[in-house]
Amino acid sequence: AGVENFNVVGIMGDETRRMAIVEDTTDKRFYPLLVGTRIGLHNGKVTDILADRVIVDELDGKKTRRVVLKLRQNQ
Repeated sequence: AGVENFNVVGIMGDETRRMAIVEDTTDKRFYPLLVGTRIGLHNGKVTDILADRVIVDELDGKKTRRVVLKLRQNQ
């Protein structure tokens, strides 16, 4: 699935080491992410996990496209 099809449902850890849990909205499966994990159809790579978002860099031709996945807040 494309990176845009993932929702961040949880982030745990501290500044030293964080893990994020994302849900693939196309098939309703959950995946753990660490910095360096590959994700999406365009060989995206998790470059940073902050307290409220996950930063993914994807190759878009010869350019790098940055995608920010924000933590989904409970309504």
